[in-house]
Amino acid sequence: MTRSAKLTFLENHLPSLSAGAYEISVTQTVRVDQEPHPASFATNRKIGIAAERTSLNPKAVHQVFPPDHSRGDHDTVLPHVILERSTLPWERSAEIGTDVPWLGLLVFHGAEAPETKPTTAGQLFLGSSTAPFFPSIEMEDFWQAESDPATVIDVPALLLRRIVPTVADLRLLSHVRKTHTEQALSQNTERAAVVANRLPMIDGLTTVHLVSLENRYEGGVFNFQGARDDETIRLISLKSWSFSCRKNGRSLTNILLGLSLSSGHTGQAGLCLPADEADTAAVSTKKANGYVLLPHRCAEGRERAAWYHGPLLPGQNTASDQHGAAAVHAAEDLYTSDAEFELLDVSYGAAWQLGRLTALRDKPFAQKLLAWKRKHAQRLHREGEAQMFANLFPESDQPNEFPELESWLKDLALLKSVPFGYLVPSAKMLPREALRLFWLDWQWVEALLDGAFSLGRVLPGQHANEPRDPIPSIRHRPITGFLLRSEAVAKWPELRFEMNGLSEGDATRLLRLDKLSNDTLLCLYDGPIQSLDIFQKPETLHFGLTLGSGEKSGFYKQLRHPETGAALSDDPADQAEATWRDGAPNRVMDTSKFAAVMADKLQKAGLHEGQGTWTSADTAMQMIQAEFRTRIIVA
Repeated sequence: MTRSAKLTFLENHLPSLSAGAYEISVTQTVRVDQEPHPASFATNRKIGIAAERTSLNPKAVHQVFPPDHSRGDHDTVLPHVILERSTLPWERSAEIGTDVPWLGLLVFHGAEAPETKPTTAGQLFLGSSTAPFFPSIEMEDFWQAESDPATVIDVPALLLRRIVPTVADLRLLSHVRKTHTEQALSQNTERAAVVANRLPMIDGLTTVHLVSLENRYEGGVFNFQGARDDETIRLISLKSWSFSCRKNGRSLTNILLGLSLSSGHTGQAGLCLPADEADTAAVSTKKANGYVLLPHRCAEGRERAAWYHGPLLPGQNTASDQHGAAAVHAAEDLYTSDAEFELLDVSYGAAWQLGRLTALRDKPFAQKLLAWKRKHAQRLHREGEAQMFANLFPESDQPNEFPELESWLKDLALLKSVPFGYLVPSAKMLPREALRLFWLDWQWVEALLDGAFSLGRVLPGQHANEPRDPIPSIRHRPITGFLLRSEAVAKWPELRFEMNGLSEGDATRLLRLDKLSNDTLLCLYDGPIQSLDIFQKPETLHFGLTLGSGEKSGFYKQLRHPETGAALSDDPADQAEATWRDGAPNRVMDTSKFAAVMADKLQKAGLHEGQGTWTSADTAMQMIQAEFRTRIIVA
C-alpha cells in the first residue's frame, strides 16, 4: 500500500562548501574619539570540510540498478546508482575550480572487468608517473589518515579512452531526484543519481564501478598522464556490482507476469497444497481447505498423524465459535476429531500452545501479564467488599495499568511472532515464484491470543473471572492478504503494492507488510482483496533506450513532455535516435551529443528552449524508463 508520489528531477544540489581546507580571517577596526589612529584586531582560523574520498560508507548507497547478481533483460538499460545524500556527487569536483561531478560510473563487459585491489590513502596519494598511472594528491590531513583504506582498479588506457565520460557527459549524468506525496508536498525526499553512459553486455556478465574522478580532468579532458594505450590508469573504486543480461530474460515485469497463481484446486491463488490426481475426493477437499497431514505426538507420548492448518486459509472462516468462550485450560481442549479420517485436527490446539510458549519466552511480557491479572483479582475482591461496605470504599476509575499488554497482543494478532512453519506448514504450499492469497482464520488467531493470555491459569475453570479487555478481537473480521515468494522481493526491495486500486487516504486498511525472508513477503489487509497492483516506487525507475525493429532497427528514445512527463506521439519527429562514440560496437553513448539531439527536437516542437538551457534534469526526464504495473484480478 502506498501513497501517490510525485517525482521531480533537479540539475544538481551544490553544497554550501565543497570538501577541503578553508581559512577564515576576521578583522575588527575600532575608532575612539580623539584618538589619532584606529585600533585593529585580527584573527585567523582554519577549518576543514570532510567528505568521502577514498571509500564510501555502504549506507550512503540507497540502490543500484540493475540489481547486484541479477539476471534479466537489461541490455537496453543504462546502469545507475542512487545515493542517499543529494549533495554527494558535487561535494568534490572532477576538475579544479569547477562544479563538474566527481563521481562516474564505468561499465565493463565480460573480461574487460578489472581486478579490485586494496591499498591505503597514504600509498595512493603519492601518485605514480608510470603504469599504473595516478596523479599526486594532497592529503586532507585535518581528517584523513595515511592508513585510510581504499580500493583501486587498473584500467588499460585504450579501454578507458573509449568508455570514460567527458566533462560535458559528467554534467548530464548526475542529477537529483526529489519525491513528495500529494498529501504532504512539504515532506520531500532528495537523493542523488549517477547514471552510466554505456549499455550492458548482451548475453554476458557486466560489471559496474562507481569511481572517483576527483581532479582527473584538465581543460575539460581526462588527464591520461601520457600513458600509452597498453599501459594502465589507476582509479579509486567506491562501489561495484555485477549482473547478467540475457535476451528475453527476467525483467521485473517478466517475473511478475510469470508468477504461479494457482494451486490447481479452484484456479485461484489460494494458499493450500497442490492438487494431485491420485487424491481421493475427501483428501482433495482437505487440501483445498488448507490442511496438511503432519506427525503429532500425543500427551501420552504416542506419535500419530494429525490434520493441521495455519492461520492463512484459502477461504473465509464463516463458522461460529464452536468452543464458546475463548479461554480454555489446555491445548487438548481445542483438538477436534475428524470422523471421516479418524484423525485429530490439532490446528487450534497448536495455535493455543504456540501463543502460550511465545508469552513464556518473553519474560517482561509474562511478568507484566501476571501482575496485571493479580491487580485485577485484587480489584474484584475490593469491589465485592465495596458492595458490602459502600461507605468505606468510594467509587474510583481504574486506569489501564499496563497498556503495553494490549500492544503486545495486537502484534501477536498480526502474526508478528509466529514462526513461518506455522503459517505455511508445507513448502509445497508456497513454491518459488508464486503468489498465494488467503483469509485470516479468526478462530486460529483467537486461540493463539488465548494461549498467550493463559499464563497464571492453573486450575480448570480458573479463567471464568479472567479479564478479556486487553485481547484484541478480530472475530468475523474479513482480514485477507497475500504471500509473495519471488526473486522480485529480493532484487527489487522498493516494490509497492495497491489493493483494490486504493492508495490515497486508505493506509489504515494495510495491517502489515513485511519481508519474512530474503525472497518472501507477507501482507495483511483489512477487507477482501479484489485486485492487487505491483509496481516500483517512482524514485527507483531506471533509464534506458528502446530497440526498434523492422525498418527502425536502431536504438531510439520516445520523447516526453518536459513538464508532464507524458510520452509524445509515435511520429518519428518525436523520437530521438541514439548517438554513439566510434559507432555502436562498444555500446558507449555520446551523451552530450544525444542530449543535443533531444533538445533540438523538443525546441522544434515548441516544448524547450534548446541546447543552451539543457541540463541533467532534462536528460533524466527524457531517459526515464518505467516498469509497467502488474495487476492481479481476484475472481
